[in-house]
Amino acid sequence: MPAPMPTEPKPPTVTETAVANPAAESSTASAVKPARVEIWLGLIKYEEAVKGLKVGDVARFSGWVSDESAGTKVIVHLANRYDEANFLSGPKPTPVTAETLGRDFAANRDEALKTYVVPLGSQTGQYIIEGKLTELDESNYRVVVQ
Repeated sequence: MPAPMPTEPKPPTVTETAVANPAAESSTASAVKPARVEIWLGLIKYEEAVKGLKVGDVARFSGWVSDESAGTKVIVHLANRYDEANFLSGPKPTPVTAETLGRDFAANRDEALKTYVVPLGSQTGQYIIEGKLTELDESNYRVVVQ
């Protein structure tokens, strides 16, 4: 009886490729340069919010994403430094990293606006943004995180 003919190996499926190379799944997302995420604190809250912080530190801030955000800049206004121990009441803000927020706006501003922006003063729609401080802008009472 003749030996069976060797067959060509099948190319891996998308799932097999992702399992073999987890970075392959996120390569599209990482190709988009994240938008700059600015946390607007205001005159009164700025000093308290940045106390003890320096560029390079990781910090969490809570606030609302502004509909004035554009592809290269995400604005989070009415912001505070977030401290879970001192969170008073109401629905807990939704956590999101500054990198995710920046990438979503850079990739598709219209979809990001639908996802992140709600009417001001709404009990929902507040986010906890966590990221590494890249700038402390005392003259404009804001910080930049990535």
